[in-house]
Amino acid sequence: MCVLPSDRPETLYKCQWGLCVREQLAEHFGIARNNAVRVIEGGKAFIWNFAQDEPDDLIDTHSMGKHALFDCLRSLGLRPRGLCLSQVEVKLKPQNTHKWSCGRVIVPLAD
Repeated sequence: MCVLPSDRPETLYKCQWGLCVREQLAEHFGIARNNAVRVIEGGKAFIWNFAQDEPDDLIDTHSMGKHALFDCLRSLGLRPRGLCLSQVEVKLKPQNTHKWSCGRVIVPLAD
């Protein structure tokens, strides 16, 4: 999921689901780089690794800036720069239980 943060806390973040690959792999497999492709520029980043029960409203918690990731960034005094990517490596939904997922969120940081 791509999350485009806002400088204004009251503003909803824009979120979109899509495919996330490293640039070298995209080139290797011939994935076109056009205006539909978003690129995270190099620099410092905060990596949030997770393995958790996934709330049914995951995209809502991200879009409203209410996910624990944002609380952690604020407590450390870190500010996101540009878009953030949430990469889900594994997503499970055992019978009669909540969804479970693991992966990472990559948050480029402002200097």
